[in-house]
Amino acid sequence: MRQAMFKAGLIYSPDSDRLDFCAEPMAGLLYEMVSSKSHTPIQKGDPVLIVDMGGGTVDLTAMRMSGTGFEELVPGLGASCGSTILDDAFLAMFRDAIGTNKLFQAPDGLRVKGVFSPVIRKGQALTPGIVATKKYRAESFTDTIIRASWFVSKLESPIFTDTSDCKCIGVLEVQVTPSQDYANRDTVEVTISMSPSGLMFHAKSLSTNKPVDCRIEFHD
Repeated sequence: MRQAMFKAGLIYSPDSDRLDFCAEPMAGLLYEMVSSKSHTPIQKGDPVLIVDMGGGTVDLTAMRMSGTGFEELVPGLGASCGSTILDDAFLAMFRDAIGTNKLFQAPDGLRVKGVFSPVIRKGQALTPGIVATKKYRAESFTDTIIRASWFVSKLESPIFTDTSDCKCIGVLEVQVTPSQDYANRDTVEVTISMSPSGLMFHAKSLSTNKPVDCRIEFHD
């Protein structure tokens, strides 16, 4: 990191004493000390609790200002309870309260455009070799399965899935790998192809570029 700072012209020498590194909680504490926006000046002997609330984790550190700097009062600790986890919990509560099928429905009952992704459109020939792909992303970073309904439509440019011109042909299930946080949820790419024996489905994880289990349960 010193070499990078030196090459960027921020210090005159890689060994410059103008550059020092510290842990993130300490950096936050030092900023609070010198910031003109600080509401409570920190005095010698004052204990300070530093709370670092990030996207994935919340970290706590307790320190005290001494004559020569700061000393750690207790070992720092952290837990995976950051804002992205709160987002996941809120979405889960939201789905439990109103149901998954209503997530894309306006309060006045109007259907929302843009949520329909047709598989087979009117006039599209189903001949061996035809290939279509679609990407899916896990709703929660703890998900192990993605479920998505697949539709056929009599229209060339369908918009809604709940009309007589549209029919659900089945539910697709794709295996996904749980991640450490919401931002890194697994994304899979599903390929549908037409073979002489019928429709074929294949899926792969875009994070590992490896095949994953994929199946579709067709409706009668």
